[in-house]
Amino acid sequence: MLEVLFPNINYAKLVVLALCLLLTLAITVCSGKLRRVSFGEAALYVFYILITSHFYLFSYNSVDSAEFQLYLGAIFLLTVYFCRNAIGTFSFILLIKRLSLWFSLLFVGANILLVVVSYSSFVTSGNFYGLISNSNMLAAYFVVICIPSLFSFAFNESRPRKYLYWCFVAAAIIVLFLSRSRTGLLALIFLLFYMVFIWRKISISKKFITAILLVFVATFSSVYFINKYEGQGVFSTRDKLFQLRFDAISEKPFLGHGYGSQKYSQFDYFNIYNGQEKGNTLLAVFEEFGLVMGLAIMILLVIALKRAIFLFGSSRETSVFAFSLITASVSLMFETWLFQFSGLLSLYFWVLIILSFSLPKSKRWRATIN
Repeated sequence: MLEVLFPNINYAKLVVLALCLLLTLAITVCSGKLRRVSFGEAALYVFYILITSHFYLFSYNSVDSAEFQLYLGAIFLLTVYFCRNAIGTFSFILLIKRLSLWFSLLFVGANILLVVVSYSSFVTSGNFYGLISNSNMLAAYFVVICIPSLFSFAFNESRPRKYLYWCFVAAAIIVLFLSRSRTGLLALIFLLFYMVFIWRKISISKKFITAILLVFVATFSSVYFINKYEGQGVFSTRDKLFQLRFDAISEKPFLGHGYGSQKYSQFDYFNIYNGQEKGNTLLAVFEEFGLVMGLAIMILLVIALKRAIFLFGSSRETSVFAFSLITASVSLMFETWLFQFSGLLSLYFWVLIILSFSLPKSKRWRATIN
């Protein structure tokens, strides 16, 4: 729907990012201060250069927007670096937290309004897609950004705003169920288990009882999601995508097909996928970059995720980002938005990873941000 209303939205994103880059660069130059680049940031920049070089050297039959996506990604990385220079790491973290809340309130509110006003106009095959043209991607926005953000503020804010945030949490879960996204449900279940695990105010026995209750609720809820497509198996919509990924990897196992390759993405009579929908991020990375480079990317990503979840999760003020990275990890097992730099999910994920690189492992920063 957004693409229909704003046909040149990707170019608008490019302009906005470029303006932010120029502004933060100007502030950095005027202040005369350049913060050091951490080892994690440096590794990320090196891998991005390798990905771009690999694209120009080995890409085959890539989607039309692949080169544009790489331009966006480069501008985005520079913008994040200079923004961190301009306002400081902790201020940047708090800004992202506040922006994610505003986005969540607006996004959840707009989708609930569509449900109330014209639900049937935004449903395909029984799945609500709302402001996003794909119900699975709608669910991804909810579980990666909206629900974690709203949960965090609902737990930490005082009355009466606490009640407002809980109402939005309930609304977000309702929309998630209407989307009938199995990946979204799975991500929400992982998030709830993690929140129970880190909840320090309840005893281990109560955590165990709560976990059992969650298992029962998840089991009964899954019946509604499993029957999403009548007459088809649970993984029927992914089987073909996985097989295509294996075919692509076996054809060029070492060099890969290049960033954004769509040679093994196709349309068929039963399942319709766009050129960048590949069903699993790990397999997509191996397909595009080969086994050697792909394995290096995934190792770096897992290490970065583990560190970021630990650091963000150790402070109440930043626990929302740990929530988001956990649900994002689940989503990426069945979606491939990680390197789609024109999408908000990808930008949000990477800005969290980059900011986590800037945080020390010591406890002093947690007192600073709290």
